[in-house]
Amino acid sequence: MSNYELSEPGTVAETIDGEAVVINLERGVYFGIRGVGLAVWTDLLAGSSPEDIVASLCTRHSTLEARIRTEVSAFLDQLTNENLIRLSERTPCPPAAVAEVASYDVPSLEKYTDMEALLLMDPIHDADEQGWPNRS
Repeated sequence: MSNYELSEPGTVAETIDGEAVVINLERGVYFGIRGVGLAVWTDLLAGSSPEDIVASLCTRHSTLEARIRTEVSAFLDQLTNENLIRLSERTPCPPAAVAEVASYDVPSLEKYTDMEALLLMDPIHDADEQGWPNRS
């Protein structure tokens, strides 16, 4: 059984007001994760295996089992392809957040590239006598 962890140090994440904000610092791209996706994300970072997360969701929403398996797998592929998570060697733990999900929606990753230039700035090395930051 596999489990995942945050792809540190190139990725940082924080949950604020029911949304995970995840930043890939190497590419200057940030992401938003809400709803079921947030529950899956929270359990992944806590050390739950994808298999246990899917099983827990399927227990609560048994009529959607095939859909849940497909959609959670696609969500994990997105997280991995965007280099936000990587395989971990930790011992898996049971999921907690997905057990609280009252209704199921498609776990999704919202991608934003509008702040790429700002996020890729290096405030230490981009500074000059005019001050920080100065992109000419």
